[in-house]
Amino acid sequence: AGEIAQIAREREADCVGFKLWNGPGFTIPVMIARELKRLNPDLHIAAGGPQVDYFMKNIYAVDPPFDFLIYAEGEAALLRQVERIGGSGEGIGEIPNTIYRAGGEVKKTALQRVLALDTLPFPAYDNESYPAMAGRKVLFPVVEESRGCDNFCTFCGHSVKSGGEIIARSPQRVVD
Repeated sequence: AGEIAQIAREREADCVGFKLWNGPGFTIPVMIARELKRLNPDLHIAAGGPQVDYFMKNIYAVDPPFDFLIYAEGEAALLRQVERIGGSGEGIGEIPNTIYRAGGEVKKTALQRVLALDTLPFPAYDNESYPAMAGRKVLFPVVEESRGCDNFCTFCGHSVKSGGEIIARSPQRVVD
């Protein structure tokens, strides 16, 4: 937490985000976020990931310091939240795929899915966008030809995240 707080100060970051997953992948980010908020109460702290998709508003039952959570697909919602923090004038409750606290109540905005994968930008693997790539991480490009699953297997939460619908990218965009 101290190292992240120092980096946030050096970069004059307004927001830090976490991915929430199972076991320590949930408890450790919550502990780090609590310490970050203690060190810098004005820092906006966000979270997303599978645990948010599965537990939604119930994440706030453990009283985490997250200013907002992003559920389902986060590309558009996270960008809009960051723009809001930067002064866009949009209200937190106007942004789809967001869970947040207001007036002692946990609120959830409407779901909005990405229905046109071809409109998403290509991933950024350059060192400026992703400093961890600077010789310390294996470059492992991911080909995303589709999203979703319509099988609704009882042991899998994938259909919860995707809504049980498969959205395909065009063959040309996959090749590109």
